[in-house]
Amino acid sequence: MKSGIDLEFMDPIRIYNRYSQSIEEESAWGERFLRWLYQKPSGRFFERKFLSKKFFSSCVGWWMRRFWSRGYIDTFVKKYGINAEIFEKKFSEYRSFDEFFSRRIKREFRPIAAKDNQVVFPCDGRHLVVESLKNFPIFFVKGQAFQINSFLQDRELAERFGDGSMLISRLSPVDYHRFHFPCDVLAKNPYEIRGRYASVNPLATRQCVSIFFENKRIRTLLAHPLGNILMLEIGATCVGSIQQAFRFNTKYLKGDEKGYFRFGGSTVVLLFEKNKVQFADDLIKYSRMGMETYAFMGDEMATWV
Repeated sequence: MKSGIDLEFMDPIRIYNRYSQSIEEESAWGERFLRWLYQKPSGRFFERKFLSKKFFSSCVGWWMRRFWSRGYIDTFVKKYGINAEIFEKKFSEYRSFDEFFSRRIKREFRPIAAKDNQVVFPCDGRHLVVESLKNFPIFFVKGQAFQINSFLQDRELAERFGDGSMLISRLSPVDYHRFHFPCDVLAKNPYEIRGRYASVNPLATRQCVSIFFENKRIRTLLAHPLGNILMLEIGATCVGSIQQAFRFNTKYLKGDEKGYFRFGGSTVVLLFEKNKVQFADDLIKYSRMGMETYAFMGDEMATWV
């Protein structure tokens, strides 16, 4: 008998907002459709055979890069209350919806935690901590294991990080979609792992954690004097592509831009070696409750031990 959280009753998703210091409800995009896709046999068949294929996401990405997609921008901004003041360009200056989707933010609106021992969130989003990969949390359906070998596709790295900790940062389509370095690092060559394009919404991933090690992802080793970090960007349904914007084998400062996602929701994952960082209290508290914490890129996520 399957145990763990029954996702039929996870309606809507609850998150902790660090800034309002309150618990908020988030309705998933196309929630009924997602439940059908990941909770019904007919939906799972459709998702596997059609929706999660590269061809589907590539077609959506192609459409959103055409000039006629500009017409979606005003509707999107009005529906979700996007604040125009914090972005580098006026919305009328974007040549496509995809370009608008990957828009840059003015740096003064994302200050970077300045202390040397502080590690910051790599992106805006909803963040969840797995304190030990050896003890996989109950908020994922019981009986599932996080297959670190499959996730990383590298035995040596899997041994190094297999008993460490993990931050999962989920971006929704309304978020700022660029990702940044979490601390001062030497960024090594990225490695692409091919895969499918399943949804990374909690309604899907908590039912089927294998999505994390089946989706397309890009893995980069970040070297730091106090401990190495693995940073992975994971594609999802309708993500046209993951763009890397950094020079390989180069030193970067905390908060420097690493890259960006094209159209679609997506996820950034950080893996830490065992006992190298101490996560922020609110992250630990709400993650243990199975609840994500909403926070901005540049805010403190952890400190080096």
